[in-house]
Amino acid sequence: MNPLGDVTIVDLSLKLPGPYATKLLADAGAEVLSVEPPGGDYLGDPESEEYTQTYAALNEGKRSVMVDLKNERGQAFVQDVAAEADVVVEGFAPGTAEKLGVDPETLQQHNEDLIYCSLSGYGQSGPRRNEPGHDLNYQAVAGFLDSEDPTPPKTPVADYAGATMLALAALIALWGRDRGGGGQYIDLAMFDVIASWNSVHVPWTQSEDQPTDYDPVIGGEYPCYNTYETSDGRYLTLGAMERRFWTGLCEALDVPELVDEQFATGGQESDAYQQLQDVFETRPLDEWVEELGEQLPLSAVQTTSEAIHDPQVAARDHLVAVDEQTGETARSFGLPVAFSDMEPDTSDESLDGTLERAGYGSGDLDSLEADEVVTERREP
Repeated sequence: MNPLGDVTIVDLSLKLPGPYATKLLADAGAEVLSVEPPGGDYLGDPESEEYTQTYAALNEGKRSVMVDLKNERGQAFVQDVAAEADVVVEGFAPGTAEKLGVDPETLQQHNEDLIYCSLSGYGQSGPRRNEPGHDLNYQAVAGFLDSEDPTPPKTPVADYAGATMLALAALIALWGRDRGGGGQYIDLAMFDVIASWNSVHVPWTQSEDQPTDYDPVIGGEYPCYNTYETSDGRYLTLGAMERRFWTGLCEALDVPELVDEQFATGGQESDAYQQLQDVFETRPLDEWVEELGEQLPLSAVQTTSEAIHDPQVAARDHLVAVDEQTGETARSFGLPVAFSDMEPDTSDESLDGTLERAGYGSGDLDSLEADEVVTERREP
């Protein structure tokens, strides 16, 4: 089964969130044409080998073409290609797509069944519509960071959350279109997505007894759901929320006096937490995990390198292991979902074949390249 084998997506977005969304759809079988500006897309320092690898991972399985959208012929080129597509994704600042001639109204005039997706920080409406920002800004405004210790997380949560929701939204719109609903415009804000995650905390902010900014369990208020340092300076996580796990931990650590302290308040300043900390810092992390990890929800805090080499990652078979060009181990994940019946796209259609469907033969492309309207074409 190749469920999205007949779906064509034109990706006008850059950097991380939009390209990740279309990578998810490409991994599910969609044909994705990435339209980049002259000079190409890049993440961070364009001379960095690490950023180059990240770019390659985000664009794996896609065809790409560099187009000057400030040129009217470049705009016409994208309009023609979008006329043969099912989905268009853009990640410009609000109002920019109109200036470049690739806004939803223009493209849907050429293709009334087109699903057009705009991915932005705060959305196309509201008082923050035109505020510049990046992942960390959206997390801060959405209440995602700890207001007392707003340490930047090492993963761009808003980018990935918005991208994943965009892929879902595009599929919902395609489902509706194929049932007679016609084209659709999707306005998706990364801020909206992570702000909606506050639903788990809202009841606690409105509590009459003890209002807080977060669910106390998730927020590290109790010793049963917390992190602890071990003797080698590493950390373990404890998730003993169920009574049986907590009593099992107390028995294993020989601290029966803590059985009734599972939900002792005070976070890492509480006596119960400190007593457990004193026990955990007597031995190195690996010993605790080896002894208790299979019986209790006690896990190591792993580095990224340790995580991608974890045997569970290998067992789930989502990490693309080999770079076809170099033969070396790659660091790219495929679609992180296990389907019982999913076949990769085996189409041998080239980029030129894709563009020919939009009315551009080799002579037309040569002319556009000569005039630097289209500056480069790349196969996956």
